[in-house]
Amino acid sequence: MVKLINKLVKAIKGKPKNRKATPIKKPVSSSKNVKKTVSKNKENKKKVVKKTSIKNTKVKKAKMIKKDNKMKITKKKETKSTKKITIKKTKPIKKKISVSKTKTKKKEVKPTIKKAEKTIAKKTEVVKKTNTKKAKVEKVPEVEEKKKRPKFSVKLLEEVVGELFGEEVIPLIFRLKDGENISEFILANDLKWDIHQTRAILYKLYEYGLASFFRKKDKVKGWYVCYWDLDVTKLDHINAKLQQEKIDKLKVRLQKEEANNFYMCKHLCVRTTFDKAMDLEFKCPECNEIMNPIDNKRTIEFLNERLAELKKEASA
Repeated sequence: MVKLINKLVKAIKGKPKNRKATPIKKPVSSSKNVKKTVSKNKENKKKVVKKTSIKNTKVKKAKMIKKDNKMKITKKKETKSTKKITIKKTKPIKKKISVSKTKTKKKEVKPTIKKAEKTIAKKTEVVKKTNTKKAKVEKVPEVEEKKKRPKFSVKLLEEVVGELFGEEVIPLIFRLKDGENISEFILANDLKWDIHQTRAILYKLYEYGLASFFRKKDKVKGWYVCYWDLDVTKLDHINAKLQQEKIDKLKVRLQKEEANNFYMCKHLCVRTTFDKAMDLEFKCPECNEIMNPIDNKRTIEFLNERLAELKKEASA
């Protein structure tokens, strides 16, 4: 131990002969530090990328598991539906087998026959009810077809229409007489009239009760079209009404002729009563000639004859 201590003292005091020089550590340059930081950043990025890739793989696996579960569920449903379909198909086969068994046993056939007879009876009752309903529905047009136009005199129709509307409307009446339920457009086309003119005349005939119509929607164009027919049921009533109006007018005129004295000039310009002639100082307002009294016995006789004729026609 003493020897060792002495050696250590000598080593501390004296310089060693063969001692190597310790190299001085040089300071590391900034470029090397930069390279180290870059390498560290790259390593960190790689670690992050690895982590994200691991997460993505986990998410994909979870999605795949969900899809597999859905496919399994759908397969189960399909198998259930196929089972149901097969059950439906097998049901009529079982019934057929049961029927074949019943045919062999005579005792069991009787109730099945009774049931079949009841079902047939019910079906026949339903068919009868439906047939009766159809017959009721189909009877309506038959009644409409039987409703024919009553007989009438064409002369009387011409006279009535001529007095009410003028002779221009008579061709339209004859066109309505020849057909039934004619469209207003066809009437206007046949008579070469304006559609508005034809409609106005037709509505006047309808007001007096000489025409009837019904409206129907055109499926192609979408507007309503009127179909017209001649109505002669009120012709006699209209004729009687017109004759009564004529009789009333003739009576009024006859009273006027019998109650007044009339004056007239040479040229027969104006015919006035005594009161009006007094106002005009017995001078004609047109030719300024003197007005003289007139004998109106002939006019009174003519009016009486015409009244008698009209009364006969009205009574007949």
